[in-house]
Amino acid sequence: MQAGEVVRLDVGCDFDMYKGDFGRTIPVSGHFSEEQRETMELLNGAYLAGVAAMQPGATAKDVFSATLSYVKQHQNELKTPMAKEAAGDALQRSGFALHGLGVDMAEGTPTSFQAGNVICYEPLFTAGSQGFFVEDTFLITTIGHEVLNPPLPYAPHDIEEAMAQRPNRPAAH
Repeated sequence: MQAGEVVRLDVGCDFDMYKGDFGRTIPVSGHFSEEQRETMELLNGAYLAGVAAMQPGATAKDVFSATLSYVKQHQNELKTPMAKEAAGDALQRSGFALHGLGVDMAEGTPTSFQAGNVICYEPLFTAGSQGFFVEDTFLITTIGHEVLNPPLPYAPHDIEEAMAQRPNRPAAH
Protein backbone atom coordinates (compact mmCIF):
# COMPACT_ATOMS: atom_id res chain seq x y z
CA MET A 1 0.00 0.00 0.00
CA GLN A 2 1.23 3.46 -0.85
CA ALA A 3 0.25 7.02 0.00
CA GLY A 4 -2.39 8.21 -2.46
CA GLU A 5 -4.19 4.86 -2.47
CA VAL A 6 -7.22 3.74 -0.50
CA VAL A 7 -7.68 0.43 1.24
CA ARG A 8 -10.95 -1.35 1.88
CA LEU A 9 -11.18 -2.87 5.35
CA ASP A 10 -13.79 -5.62 5.48
CA VAL A 11 -13.96 -7.01 9.01
CA GLY A 12 -15.69 -10.27 9.78
CA CYS A 13 -16.09 -11.28 13.40
CA ASP A 14 -17.57 -14.07 15.46
CA PHE A 15 -19.26 -14.02 18.89
CA ASP A 16 -20.89 -17.11 20.41
CA MET A 17 -21.15 -18.64 16.91
CA TYR A 18 -22.91 -15.56 15.45
CA LYS A 19 -21.19 -13.55 12.75
CA GLY A 20 -20.70 -9.84 12.26
CA ASP A 21 -19.48 -8.01 9.17
CA PHE A 22 -18.63 -4.34 8.64
CA GLY A 23 -16.09 -2.22 6.84
CA ARG A 24 -14.91 1.11 5.55
CA THR A 25 -12.60 2.55 2.91
CA ILE A 26 -9.67 4.48 4.34
CA PRO A 27 -6.81 6.47 2.79
CA VAL A 28 -3.41 4.82 3.22
CA SER A 29 -1.77 8.21 3.88
CA GLY A 30 -4.42 9.30 6.34
CA HIS A 31 -5.88 11.86 3.91
CA PHE A 32 -8.21 11.50 0.94
CA SER A 33 -7.39 13.31 -2.28
CA GLU A 34 -10.05 15.68 -3.64
CA GLU A 35 -11.16 12.98 -6.10
CA GLN A 36 -11.29 10.26 -3.44
CA ARG A 37 -13.19 12.57 -1.09
CA GLU A 38 -15.88 13.34 -3.67
CA THR A 39 -16.16 9.65 -4.57
CA MET A 40 -16.54 8.72 -0.89
CA GLU A 41 -19.18 11.40 -0.38
CA LEU A 42 -21.14 10.05 -3.37
CA LEU A 43 -20.83 6.48 -2.07
CA ASN A 44 -21.90 7.44 1.44
CA GLY A 45 -24.95 9.39 0.26
CA ALA A 46 -25.98 6.52 -2.00
CA TYR A 47 -25.34 3.96 0.75
CA LEU A 48 -27.38 5.85 3.33
CA ALA A 49 -30.23 6.25 0.81
CA GLY A 50 -30.23 2.47 0.39
CA VAL A 51 -30.06 1.92 4.14
CA ALA A 52 -33.09 4.19 4.62
CA ALA A 53 -35.08 1.71 2.51
CA MET A 54 -34.34 -1.16 4.94
CA GLN A 55 -37.60 -1.88 6.72
CA PRO A 56 -40.07 -4.73 7.04
CA GLY A 57 -41.57 -5.63 3.67
CA ALA A 58 -38.72 -4.09 1.66
CA THR A 59 -36.58 -6.13 -0.70
CA ALA A 60 -32.98 -6.02 -1.87
CA LYS A 61 -34.27 -4.45 -5.08
CA ASP A 62 -35.78 -1.58 -3.03
CA VAL A 63 -32.40 -0.98 -1.38
CA PHE A 64 -30.56 -1.06 -4.72
CA SER A 65 -33.13 1.27 -6.33
CA ALA A 66 -32.73 3.83 -3.55
CA THR A 67 -28.93 3.64 -3.83
CA LEU A 68 -28.91 4.05 -7.61
CA SER A 69 -31.56 6.77 -7.49
CA TYR A 70 -29.27 8.81 -5.25
CA VAL A 71 -26.40 8.39 -7.73
CA LYS A 72 -28.63 9.45 -10.65
CA GLN A 73 -29.86 12.50 -8.72
CA HIS A 74 -26.31 13.67 -7.94
CA GLN A 75 -24.41 12.56 -11.06
CA ASN A 76 -24.55 15.96 -12.78
CA GLU A 77 -23.18 17.73 -9.68
CA LEU A 78 -19.93 15.74 -9.65
CA LYS A 79 -16.76 17.65 -10.44
CA THR A 80 -13.87 15.17 -10.41
CA PRO A 81 -13.17 12.54 -13.07
CA MET A 82 -12.90 9.81 -10.40
CA ALA A 83 -16.32 10.52 -8.91
CA LYS A 84 -17.88 10.74 -12.39
CA GLU A 85 -16.34 7.37 -13.29
CA ALA A 86 -17.54 5.83 -10.01
CA ALA A 87 -21.07 7.10 -10.67
CA GLY A 88 -21.02 5.63 -14.18
CA ASP A 89 -19.75 2.31 -12.83
CA ALA A 90 -22.44 2.21 -10.15
CA LEU A 91 -25.23 2.98 -12.63
CA GLN A 92 -24.16 0.05 -14.82
CA ARG A 93 -24.76 -2.38 -11.95
CA SER A 94 -28.09 -3.97 -11.18
CA GLY A 95 -27.23 -4.49 -7.52
CA PHE A 96 -24.57 -4.72 -4.86
CA ALA A 97 -23.58 -7.18 -2.16
CA LEU A 98 -26.41 -7.53 0.34
CA HIS A 99 -26.65 -10.67 2.43
CA GLY A 100 -28.18 -12.17 5.52
CA LEU A 101 -25.97 -12.87 8.49
CA GLY A 102 -26.21 -15.21 11.46
CA VAL A 103 -24.36 -18.41 12.22
CA ASP A 104 -23.00 -18.31 8.66
CA MET A 105 -21.16 -15.29 7.23
CA ALA A 106 -23.46 -15.10 4.20
CA GLU A 107 -26.86 -16.69 4.75
CA GLY A 108 -28.46 -15.45 1.59
CA THR A 109 -30.70 -12.46 1.11
CA PRO A 110 -34.25 -12.60 2.47
CA THR A 111 -36.86 -12.30 -0.28
CA SER A 112 -38.69 -9.71 1.80
CA PHE A 113 -37.18 -8.17 4.92
CA GLN A 114 -38.89 -9.07 8.18
CA ALA A 115 -38.33 -7.94 11.76
CA GLY A 116 -35.51 -10.07 13.17
CA ASN A 117 -33.54 -10.37 9.90
CA VAL A 118 -29.86 -9.48 10.20
CA ILE A 119 -28.50 -8.02 6.96
CA CYS A 120 -25.21 -6.62 5.67
CA TYR A 121 -25.12 -4.13 2.83
CA GLU A 122 -21.85 -3.41 1.05
CA PRO A 123 -22.01 -1.44 -2.18
CA LEU A 124 -18.73 -1.07 -4.06
CA PHE A 125 -18.00 1.86 -6.37
CA THR A 126 -14.94 1.57 -8.60
CA ALA A 127 -12.97 4.19 -10.47
CA GLY A 128 -9.62 3.60 -12.11
CA SER A 129 -7.80 1.03 -10.06
CA GLN A 130 -9.47 2.01 -6.79
CA GLY A 131 -12.52 0.59 -5.09
CA PHE A 132 -14.64 2.37 -2.50
CA PHE A 133 -17.02 0.56 -0.21
CA VAL A 134 -18.84 0.84 3.10
CA GLU A 135 -20.60 -1.89 5.07
CA ASP A 136 -22.59 -2.23 8.26
CA THR A 137 -24.61 -4.98 9.90
CA PHE A 138 -28.30 -4.17 10.39
CA LEU A 139 -31.12 -5.70 12.36
CA ILE A 140 -34.50 -5.21 10.71
CA THR A 141 -36.92 -4.04 13.42
CA THR A 142 -40.68 -3.64 13.42
CA ILE A 143 -40.26 0.06 12.58
CA GLY A 144 -37.14 0.06 10.37
CA HIS A 145 -33.60 -0.99 11.20
CA GLU A 146 -30.84 -0.73 13.79
CA VAL A 147 -27.07 -0.75 13.18
CA LEU A 148 -25.50 -3.61 15.15
CA ASN A 149 -21.78 -2.97 14.63
CA PRO A 150 -19.74 -0.37 16.49
CA PRO A 151 -20.32 3.20 15.30
CA LEU A 152 -17.75 3.91 12.61
CA PRO A 153 -17.30 7.17 10.70
CA TYR A 154 -18.65 7.55 7.17
CA ALA A 155 -17.59 11.05 6.16
CA PRO A 156 -14.09 11.47 4.72
CA HIS A 157 -13.30 14.22 7.23
CA ASP A 158 -14.37 11.99 10.14
CA ILE A 159 -12.29 9.07 8.84
CA GLU A 160 -9.23 11.32 8.48
CA GLU A 161 -9.78 12.67 12.00
CA ALA A 162 -10.06 9.17 13.46
CA MET A 163 -6.86 8.14 11.67
CA ALA A 164 -5.01 11.22 12.96
CA GLN A 165 -5.87 10.20 16.53
CA ARG A 166 -4.11 6.82 16.24
CA PRO A 167 -1.08 6.53 18.50
CA ASN A 168 2.32 5.73 17.01
CA ARG A 169 1.18 6.46 13.47
CA PRO A 170 4.05 5.82 11.02
CA ALA A 171 4.88 8.57 8.56
CA ALA A 172 3.40 8.19 5.07
CA HIS A 173 5.91 7.59 2.28
